[in-house]
Amino acid sequence: MKPFYEQIQFLVNKSFFLRKESGHPINIPFHYHPELELTYHYRNLGTRFIGTSVERMEVEDLTFLGTNLPHAFISDQEFKKNPCRHEAKSLVLQFNSNIFGPPFMDLPEMLPIRRLLIKSQQGMSIQGKTKTRLIEKFKELPDLEGMPSIFLILDILQDLATTEEYRLLSKKGADKKYHSPDYYRLNTVHNFIFNHFKEDIKLADAAKVANMTPTAFCRYLKKHTLKTFVQIMTETRIEYACNLLQTDTNNIQFIAEQSGFQNLSNFNKQFKKHCNITPLQYRKSYLSI
Repeated sequence: MKPFYEQIQFLVNKSFFLRKESGHPINIPFHYHPELELTYHYRNLGTRFIGTSVERMEVEDLTFLGTNLPHAFISDQEFKKNPCRHEAKSLVLQFNSNIFGPPFMDLPEMLPIRRLLIKSQQGMSIQGKTKTRLIEKFKELPDLEGMPSIFLILDILQDLATTEEYRLLSKKGADKKYHSPDYYRLNTVHNFIFNHFKEDIKLADAAKVANMTPTAFCRYLKKHTLKTFVQIMTETRIEYACNLLQTDTNNIQFIAEQSGFQNLSNFNKQFKKHCNITPLQYRKSYLSI
């Protein structure tokens, strides 16, 4: 199973990406990205794939993943048929390994965290009292803004760096085996899409950025991301809309327009298709977590 590369775009006012979901099953295909990832799943019944590791997810599952480590979270078929009765929730934090900058990371006091980042290349399943403690800290993060959110991330990393309550999941080297030679081209394309997704950009526009013909560009995207140009555009707009629904009190029509959708009907249709709930239900479920 070969993973695809995922480009993660941060909001202009955030140095990390935070996503939380509820009420529907997780089905994330095998992929990788250069960001570190802390993932918490609650009652997501299924299997997680971390590098060379394949294990059942725990009722409360907390993992810390290093850069470019392939991973997937796949729900059981039974869960997909009856997602509501399980009340599944997930919280995902993604951030660059240089979030604090080289001078800060080079401090002697940061040695445990530098060692943690090395261990994370194999993936870590957090266990015991540390897991319980970190989950409670993690749940506070969506309510924080500015420096308090950065302080909490640093506190979580320090906790991860000093605990012995963890299991390494994958064999060494899984983070290097699949790294794409087209990393920079993909970055260029994804950055173009993220900077212009509110506009009516066409396939030919993105193909020109990649220095490819539209036909070759379509094959290229499908090979390296398992997605079409339209899928990537739609997912980028939906992801942006999700962030607005979490933080913006404006009505759904306004959020749809701000996210690049030409009409409310199409926005509701695409949102329901990708998130399994309506924008209004998403906003309510986010506030209830």
